[in-house]
Amino acid sequence: MLSAIVSADSIQWVSIIVKAAAYAATLLAAGSVLILLTLRTLSVADRCVVRNVGLAAAFMAVIVSVARIPIQASFLTGGTLTGPMLLTMVAESPLGSSIAIRVVGLGI
Repeated sequence: MLSAIVSADSIQWVSIIVKAAAYAATLLAAGSVLILLTLRTLSVADRCVVRNVGLAAAFMAVIVSVARIPIQASFLTGGTLTGPMLLTMVAESPLGSSIAIRVVGLGI
């Protein structure tokens, strides 16, 4: 396992970091909504802070999730520039479907 970590190239590291950031931001946005729904005794100022954190996390999750498409296309080509055809292919793959569902969920 250590050899796999050492042999990873820069595109793989970027892909791992962006995927982890997308998950973290999505969970933070969802957690903020759950806090607002369950902790009704929060003060108005605290509710405002939680709301702002949730909105910022949702916005960041959308940006980072959409950024996964060109990163995945670049990974498939070995780090070279990608054309519109490859980006469309990745966007129509299961990755594109999961990103679309995540973006809709974050919008709700």
